[in-house]
Amino acid sequence: MQTFLQFSGERDQLDESLAAFLLVAAMSLSGLMTDAMTLLRQTNPDLANVEVVELQKLPPQVHSNTEGFHFEDDDHVYINTHSDVYQAAQRGNRDAIIKLASIIAHEAWHVQNGADERGAYTAQIHTLQRLHAPDTLIQGVQRSMKVVTGQ
Repeated sequence: MQTFLQFSGERDQLDESLAAFLLVAAMSLSGLMTDAMTLLRQTNPDLANVEVVELQKLPPQVHSNTEGFHFEDDDHVYINTHSDVYQAAQRGNRDAIIKLASIIAHEAWHVQNGADERGAYTAQIHTLQRLHAPDTLIQGVQRSMKVVTGQ
C-alpha cells in the first residue's frame, strides 16, 4: 500500500506529464498531432478516445469566434484554425500556445465527463497554472467561467 506522500508525488508527476503534453500538443497541432496524442494516451489512459481535429471551416452551428469545441457523444476536440489564439500560437506566441493547450484540456474534460462547465473550466485553469501561465490569462479564464456558470 502506498503512503499519501508516495501517491501525491506520483499524481504530481502525472500532472506535470499531462501539462507538458498539452503544451506540446498546442505547439504541434499541425503535423505532429499524432505523436502528441500517442504521448497523451501514455500519460493519461482516460483520454484514449480523445482526438484533436483542426478545422479550416466551422460547422454552421458554431460561432466564428469559437476557439475550440466538442459535440456531445463525440470523442473529438475541434480547434478553429482561424481563431486569433490559434494563429498566434502558430507564430510561436508562448501565451497563445499555453492558452491553446488549456482550451484542449477544457474540451477534453467535456469529452470525458460531460457538459458541466464548472469542471471543464477548473481543468482549464489547473492546466494554465501547471504551465505557469501569466496571471492575466488565468484571470481571463476565471472571468469567463463566472459568466458561463453564472457564479
